Amino acid sequence: MSPKVLSPLTHSIMPITVVPAAPANLTAGEKRILSSVRDLYGNQSTEAFLYVQPRLRNQEPDFLILDPDRGACVLEVKDWGRSTIRSINRTRVQLNNDSTTENPAFQTVRYHKLLEGLFESEPALYDHQGESSIRVHSRLLFSRLRADQAADLQEVLDFHPTKVLFLESLGDLSLEDFFGQDLTPITQNQLRAARSTLFPEILIRHQAKTQETHSLQEESESEQIIKALDAEQETFAKALPEGHY
Repeated sequence: MSPKVLSPLTHSIMPITVVPAAPANLTAGEKRILSSVRDLYGNQSTEAFLYVQPRLRNQEPDFLILDPDRGACVLEVKDWGRSTIRSINRTRVQLNNDSTTENPAFQTVRYHKLLEGLFESEPALYDHQGESSIRVHSRLLFSRLRADQAADLQEVLDFHPTKVLFLESLGDLSLEDFFGQDLTPITQNQLRAARSTLFPEILIRHQAKTQETHSLQEESESEQIIKALDAEQETFAKALPEGHY
């Protein structure tokens, strides 16, 4: 039997596309944040993406929101109470189960810098003034730790520009909590460029035809059309197991 050819997928625009569509093995706090983000985008008119445990080069944050009106926001969620933390410094944490891990604020700001570097590597993501078109944000969320319980941890959790949100903030989240007040819209072509920069496996580059023949080296970035798998195709592709399909 010959292999089945997948036809192009079409779909109606949804306020947010979750990739993968049915994430597994989430903690209670991660499930709460996932539900909150879905709810926040329930009445939004723009198509945003929520990547769950995305693989960004060799890093894996808990969530990444890509919003064409607001920018990108990486989220790291910790289900830690105050009693979970035995000791902590600027880079490492010793937990009460005798395990040692990275300071989550230090970890989150590393994700932030990684995102900035990836976006800055793509010429299509610069504006006419030579500035990056996508603003990057990062948030560390503690699902069981209140701000008053972490008063003595402020110095070791202070990693600009990452902001820390504690338990009392999670019940009334808004998009401004993730992105601030400013809107920084990007084009659909830039959105595709951002997605394919983060996940090169979805990229298809097509060189636009011009009236005159130019070499690939001579073609300006503004004349390049960036194509990528659409939201439904990407969700389907990332749900497949490893191997050849």
